[in-house]
Amino acid sequence: MALGPQADNTGMSPFRPILAAVLLASTASGALAIAPEPSLREQPAAPAAIEPPPALEFISLPPLLFEFDTHVLDEAALRRLEEIALFLRHQPRVSRILLRGHADILAGEAYNEKLAWHRAEAVRSQLLELGVPPQLLHTIARGQSDPVDHNDTSPGRARNRRVEMYVIVK
Repeated sequence: MALGPQADNTGMSPFRPILAAVLLASTASGALAIAPEPSLREQPAAPAAIEPPPALEFISLPPLLFEFDTHVLDEAALRRLEEIALFLRHQPRVSRILLRGHADILAGEAYNEKLAWHRAEAVRSQLLELGVPPQLLHTIARGQSDPVDHNDTSPGRARNRRVEMYVIVK
C-alpha cells in the first residue's frame, strides 16, 4: 500500500477540490453565505491564437568586387547594379537589402573598416540613384574581419575586397 495521494489517469491527485467555501460576510439575516469554490481542475480559457510572424527569405546575391584600395565601382559592377535595381524596384515583398562591405588585410584594421564602409556606401548610393527606395538599404562595414579567401595570395585578397548583398523578402 502506497502512502499519500495517488494520481489518477488525468495525472491529478485524487483529492477532490473543496466544494464550497464559507464567505466571512454575513447576509442580512445574519446567516453565513456559502458560495461554491471553482474547481481546481478548471483551466483558464486559452488565449486567442497568436499568428506567427511571416517567414523571411534571405537571398544572397553574388558579391561586387573592388580593386585594391578603392571604393569606386567598375563598369561591370555598375551594369550588375542596374539589373539588380530594376528587379528590386518591382518586388513589393522585399523588406530590406543588406550591403556588407569588406576589405583585405594589406592596410591597418581601422583603415580597412573605413574602406569597407565606403565600399558599401558606394553600392548604396548607386542603388539609390537607380531608384531603389532608401528605407530598404542598410549598410554594414566588416573591414578585414570576414575573409572569404586566404589573404596570403593576390587572388585571395582580390576576392576579399567585396560588397556582399543580401535581399530579405517577406
